[in-house]
Amino acid sequence: MRMRVVDERGTRVPDAENLVRFSVEGAARLAGVDKGSSLADVCYPSGEVKAWRGRALAVLRALRREGNVRLTAKSNGLEGAAIEIVARGP
Repeated sequence: MRMRVVDERGTRVPDAENLVRFSVEGAARLAGVDKGSSLADVCYPSGEVKAWRGRALAVLRALRREGNVRLTAKSNGLEGAAIEIVARGP
């Protein structure tokens, strides 16, 4: 799932480098995070990453069952966001 830091009009903030923390609930787990820069020094499974040019990425891995999944992104000083999806079984 791609994440963007946006302003009050919904426009991406290209110089945002906020630390973003991702969490997952439900029928999936967080496989890793990235910020899309080849210069990144990121611990992929850490669950947090500094945005690069206002963007970050969370990779989910579905568990071996169907169910709802909620991915949440939070950062100090910013309004949090969440998305809900449905994981399908094998």
